[in-house]
Amino acid sequence: MIGVAAKKLGYNDITSITFSENYSRDEKIAREIAADFKYDSIFRSFNNGNYLMNVDDAVTSNYGQNIYSGAVHLVSTNDLINFDKFGFIFNGNIADIMHGDYIDAPVHNKPSIDNWMYSKILKDKVSFIQSDIEKKYSNEEKFAIYNRGINGMYNGSVSSFHISETCEPFLEQDLIAYCTRMKPELKYKEAAFLKMIQKYYPEATNYKWQKWNLRPTKFNQKFMGTFAGKVFRVIDGQIQRFGSQSNNMNPFEKWYATNEVLRNFINNYIKENFNLLDEYKELKNDCEILLKNGKLIEKTQVITLLNFIKRINDIYG
Repeated sequence: MIGVAAKKLGYNDITSITFSENYSRDEKIAREIAADFKYDSIFRSFNNGNYLMNVDDAVTSNYGQNIYSGAVHLVSTNDLINFDKFGFIFNGNIADIMHGDYIDAPVHNKPSIDNWMYSKILKDKVSFIQSDIEKKYSNEEKFAIYNRGINGMYNGSVSSFHISETCEPFLEQDLIAYCTRMKPELKYKEAAFLKMIQKYYPEATNYKWQKWNLRPTKFNQKFMGTFAGKVFRVIDGQIQRFGSQSNNMNPFEKWYATNEVLRNFINNYIKENFNLLDEYKELKNDCEILLKNGKLIEKTQVITLLNFIKRINDIYG
C-alpha cells in the first residue's frame, strides 16, 4: 500500500526493500507491485535462515530490549545496503492501529498478556501483572499499541537510527487518537481499512492481499465472511502449515529442521554460554524449561538473554 499511495501522490524516486523466504507471498506481491508501478526494488533472501546467526549485531541494535530473532532480519539487511544515496526510510511501523489489527472482536475487550507473548510456556510466572495491565489500559487495543507496537515493532526504527532518518507517519498522535476513537465494529476484520483501499486506491486491489491470498476487492471481502470463505481460509492455512509456508516470511521451524549449520550454531551458542546463568538460579531454571519444552523461538529468547548478560559482564567485569 505504501508504494501504491506514494506513486499516486507523485513520488517517483522510490526503492522498496523486501526481505523474506524465497517465493513467499511477501516477495512475489512486492515484486509485482514494484514492476507495475515502475520503481526500484531490493530483495534480500532469507533462505535457510543463516541470518539468525548474526546475534551480536541484533542485540546491539536495540540494547537487548527485544528478542533478537525479531530484530535480526532488518538489522542484517540494513548492513548489506549503502543508505548514503537514499533520503530516508519510510516504514509501516504500527500501521496495525489504522488497519484494526489490534481489534479481535466487534467490541472492545479487556487487555490480556496472553495475546502478545512470544512464548506461553512461562506464562504463569508473569500472570500476577494481569490485574495491573487491566488498570493501566482500558482495552486490548490500547495495550497492544504500547506493548506490541511501540515497545516491540518500533525497535525496528531504533535499530536503523545510526544509518538513516526514518519516517514514521503512523506514529502521528492525531492519527493514533483518531483511530483509537473509532468504534471497534468499524475496524473489526480490517473493515474500514479495506473500504479505504477500495474507494481511494482501487488499483491496489489488483494485487493479492497476503493475509487472504486473494485480492482485497469488495467481492472477496464479502466472500471471506461466508461459510465458503471460512473453508477457503482453513484449507489455505493447512497448506501453509504442512506445505509451502508461502505466507511465512520466517519459517523458523523449517529452517531449524533442514539447516544443519544453523541448528549447530544455535545449540552450540547455548551450550557455550549457558554458564552465564549460574549466578541466577531461578532464571537458569526458567531457561532450561524453555529449552526443553519450546521450539526455535524459545531458543532465541534464551540466546538474547545470554548475549545481553555477556555484554553486561564485559562492561562491568
